[in-house]
Amino acid sequence: IVLTIDGTRSDLGGEGYDLRISTAGATLTAATARGLGWGVQTVRQLAHATAPNGAPAGQVLSAGQRLTAVEITDSPRFSWRGLHLDVSRHFFPPAFIERLLDVMALYKLNPFHWHLTDDHGWRLEIESYPRLDEVGSRRTSTPRLEAPTVGDGKPHAGYYTQAEVRGLVEYAAARGITIVPEIDMPGHTLAALASYPELGCHGSGYEVATSWGHGSDVLCPGRESTFTFVEGVLAEVLDLFPSEHIHIATAAWCNARTGFVASKPPGRGNFVGQARQLLRSLGPRAVTDLERPRSRIVDGSKGTADRRPIQTAMGGRPVVVLRVLMVHVLEVSPLQTTAGSGDLFRRVSVHRPGVASVDDEPQLRGRIAVH
Repeated sequence: IVLTIDGTRSDLGGEGYDLRISTAGATLTAATARGLGWGVQTVRQLAHATAPNGAPAGQVLSAGQRLTAVEITDSPRFSWRGLHLDVSRHFFPPAFIERLLDVMALYKLNPFHWHLTDDHGWRLEIESYPRLDEVGSRRTSTPRLEAPTVGDGKPHAGYYTQAEVRGLVEYAAARGITIVPEIDMPGHTLAALASYPELGCHGSGYEVATSWGHGSDVLCPGRESTFTFVEGVLAEVLDLFPSEHIHIATAAWCNARTGFVASKPPGRGNFVGQARQLLRSLGPRAVTDLERPRSRIVDGSKGTADRRPIQTAMGGRPVVVLRVLMVHVLEVSPLQTTAGSGDLFRRVSVHRPGVASVDDEPQLRGRIAVH
């Protein structure tokens, strides 16, 4: 197989490739290294489809194996084809993350949205705030699957050291994948408040969550120490992750005078606005949540929280539209299928945002993405 990077192939864009297999041989051409990498993944899939029974899954070619003659010119419809993993509720070790990144690469998914903090656990080492991993990464119990409000009584703990994170970022980049970290604030922060209760509106009584759902306690925007904390955490996050995007926002807010918590009053916007401004000063663009429908706006601004994704995109803002597919981890080869896994990948591959006009509206192209 002849691999070629041809910078003149602007028709392929940054991630497209041209694969041609005939009796004369095979050629794979792309304008960029990332496009070439996606083309190699297609060769892997084709090789698996024609592999003899019993061939090792994921092995590119077996001795004497033939590939079907094809001509494929492929490029992604969406630049953001994200996969989200919540490690706050259930911690997964670095070896599992590497395996997941391998599967993502095979199916050409990018970026990897890494949900590192929430009420149920803080999973990222922050050197300037050591209690986040000493206290916030541990909970005393986890809800039972059949009874979400009843704990199993088993401690659950784990976090990623900064050295482990740097290694995983490098591992992902080698496979054409960008890791986008999610650091929730001002809500979904019980793990942080259990570590540093002085950051909350009540100042004490916080524990890492042991039941599903979200509590009403949040980082208090009325305390100067809160923004010192936010700045310190984000500075270390940005040093670890070269991503152009950082996901920071959740829907809760706090009235600093009364400690009252609600879902959408102005306090949240003020907090998120300050955090977003801090990120802008440091480089990356913030990814924040829209209240409804389930969408995320990249580098949002005031007045967008209640706008629909298409309206937002037509206004010139990139939008990530969420399709929630609950994925249970299968201990199988990524190229093998088990009951339900084939249907899962089919649903992921054919998913389109629920908007019929995307292709009909040139101004939307490049602004709608899926997650």
